[in-house]
Amino acid sequence: MNISLAVKRCSAAVLLALGTASAWNQPSQAQSTTRYFCGTSDRVPTTMYQYDTDPPVPLIRWVYNGFIPSGWTPQKRCEDVATRFQRFDRERALEYITTGTANNLPVVCAVRNEGDICTSDRVLFTLPPGEDPNEAVQNIMNIAGVYENQDPRSLIDGRIYIDVDRLLIRNRQLYNR
Repeated sequence: MNISLAVKRCSAAVLLALGTASAWNQPSQAQSTTRYFCGTSDRVPTTMYQYDTDPPVPLIRWVYNGFIPSGWTPQKRCEDVATRFQRFDRERALEYITTGTANNLPVVCAVRNEGDICTSDRVLFTLPPGEDPNEAVQNIMNIAGVYENQDPRSLIDGRIYIDVDRLLIRNRQLYNR
């Protein structure tokens, strides 16, 4: 092999390697993101979410004052729950919302799969004692009526599961008209 051909092959290999390395260092396309935060809706503390650059959409309006004696004002609950939604979403543990019991109180939790049970480390918020959790979560999430196609609810072994993606899509369609 002559030297000229060896230099050309070596140069081609270096250029190929540099091109491949630069392709690996290119910024990737930004992924779609959902951001949860505490805002207000009609002057009421409201856990909201914002998808990419869409306008913010209300998720939970905190009108119940029954937890104030224990230090949980609607504003504090709003902030805490928004933080939990964001954390569980980041951990990919917010696929479904369901109900359960923690510390002998009805709770609403984030779970990965339909059929998963509510555990104390996945609690989004606590409900008032004696409240029917399945009914309460539908009221709190403002889910009423029957949907023809994109109903976010399912019932497994007497426990409601709300598909978070379907709920967020539904809410974006309702509020961003």
